[in-house]
Amino acid sequence: MVTKRPSSGPQYGMTPNTSAQLKYRPLTEIGRSTKGTKLLPSPVTIPEIMTKVLVHFCKRVLYVDPKIRVMAYAVLLFLVSLVADYLPFPKSYFSNTNNIPNQFFVKFSWGWTFVGVGMYILLTASVYCCGDKKQIGRHLVRLIIATGIWFVWTNLFATIEEATGKCIYTSPGSPTEVLFSKGRRTCLKNGGKWTSFDISGHSFLLIWCVFFIIEESKPIIGWDLINDHIRDEEHKRALPAEDSQETPLSGLTTEEFKTVKTLYSKFGIWAKVCLILLTGLVLIWDLMLFATACYFHIMIEKVFGGLIALGMWRATYNWFYKMNVSLSPGMPGTGNFKYSNLHFGSPSKVTMSSSQASKKPRSKETEDLPKFMGMPLYALRGKQKEPTDALRNLIVPSK
Repeated sequence: MVTKRPSSGPQYGMTPNTSAQLKYRPLTEIGRSTKGTKLLPSPVTIPEIMTKVLVHFCKRVLYVDPKIRVMAYAVLLFLVSLVADYLPFPKSYFSNTNNIPNQFFVKFSWGWTFVGVGMYILLTASVYCCGDKKQIGRHLVRLIIATGIWFVWTNLFATIEEATGKCIYTSPGSPTEVLFSKGRRTCLKNGGKWTSFDISGHSFLLIWCVFFIIEESKPIIGWDLINDHIRDEEHKRALPAEDSQETPLSGLTTEEFKTVKTLYSKFGIWAKVCLILLTGLVLIWDLMLFATACYFHIMIEKVFGGLIALGMWRATYNWFYKMNVSLSPGMPGTGNFKYSNLHFGSPSKVTMSSSQASKKPRSKETEDLPKFMGMPLYALRGKQKEPTDALRNLIVPSK
């Protein structure tokens, strides 16, 4: 005879839960525990989402692997220029030096770069240097050094052109004469043709501007994390000391923390706007570098200009600025706290990637841990015991 299971009451050996057995207590008696709690991020608005998308696009444009960018410039200045020397490209809008990008951007390329990067350094360095004017001025030193590099090399190129130049003058009914003129302007004024070894100032300047913008814009990496750190640090400072958790801003004084909070809310969005404008400049400089490779100068002159620009980038951002000496202004993004450990000099803590973690050798202790589906059970560490006689009898029956 089949009996029906009762529809109510204890099942499977379980006793009914009653309020008396659970002994509920009001929240006021238990107390609110804040240890280990973390604030949720604030809601994101539509303008913030659009800004994030634009910044993401800018990062994709700017932070291409430097080796890939250098290789692209090498192909452009060597192969494309070599083809243009022997098989000239058809005339186009960019072959005319009076085109708008050349007249309004390239001729003032360093001016555009100087203003854009200068504003960006002021906005970002004010935040991660906690408004310290001395540290902000130290970061602006890189702008002065870059301007000096531009001034020295462009004037040196003009000197080399004058020193190696000659004027070819041809008059009707007379043989061609080769004259060493006092200068290019004098030669052209008298109807001659000026020839010289003219290192491409455009190739040098455009490549130098691109790498200068890329290096100085790197503080935007992890920029949004500052807002999260500010929120977590506010929460931490409101907790008892034993319940607090360290954040990148924990080492700041109360005054410095207030300054970071104020300046980030004031300059945070403007730093992103400035980054978008700088990315636009980089796209223009790359476009005009392509026009230079196709229509102006000969191959060797453009290669020399590009090599000098790359050499200056390596000497400054890969060597001098990383030196721990008083004369070095330091790398972009170095300040009173670190909000990103992926690209600035030698960070105090570097997060191990998953590929590196997988290559980390396992200790003998880990190898000896009991496993379930191939994963070690760390909770059983130190609890392995020798099987008892009764357990041995179960595993290996006695004869």
